[in-house]
Amino acid sequence: MELREGGMVRLDFLHRDLSPVAGPPPEKYKEMEAGKGFTGRVLRVEAPRLLSFTWEGDSEVTFELEGQGDKVLLTLTHRKLAMDIGTLTGVSAGWHTHLENLMDRLKGVAPANFWKRFCQLEELYSAVYDPTGSTGMLIRRPVAEVFGAFVDPAVTTKFWFTKSTGRLEAGKEVVWTWGDVWGEFGCAGEGAGDRLGDRDRLGCGGW
Repeated sequence: MELREGGMVRLDFLHRDLSPVAGPPPEKYKEMEAGKGFTGRVLRVEAPRLLSFTWEGDSEVTFELEGQGDKVLLTLTHRKLAMDIGTLTGVSAGWHTHLENLMDRLKGVAPANFWKRFCQLEELYSAVYDPTGSTGMLIRRPVAEVFGAFVDPAVTTKFWFTKSTGRLEAGKEVVWTWGDVWGEFGCAGEGAGDRLGDRDRLGCGGW
């Protein structure tokens, strides 16, 4: 690494050498079994407090050190990443594993196998970044009756939105309004079939 603005950066991650505990990478990272190299350019150097450089194209990595008594706070930020779950979970789990290895080395402890720990963290981060929200409750009524309550605005406006432009039907777009605060949202029945009542599932799009 050339420690000057615009200097060349080359990082080689030899994962199998990071721990005395042997173990192969998972199948989807098989191409990294012999290691992985990255290149970039130095963006900022403020020794000994800050180092920032580009990472394989457009993303940027920054290390910041802040003294706190006899300790040091290390903050690592990886910016401008692709906003997909695979990238976010992989990058987060990777840096997390490397920082854990750093802590183990500083404490004189042998780090765990990189890939074993990485997979554990990747699973945890997948749950964090998953944009799907779900909840549930037990309603002691028949499925058809509950389903009907969601597609019939005469019923739905009594417990959910304020008004609707019509009953939900497959492929039909309607507008739901939540008073003056939330405004309007479009919603349409999802799936094939002549009637939404044929199914016990309802999907909406266009929020």
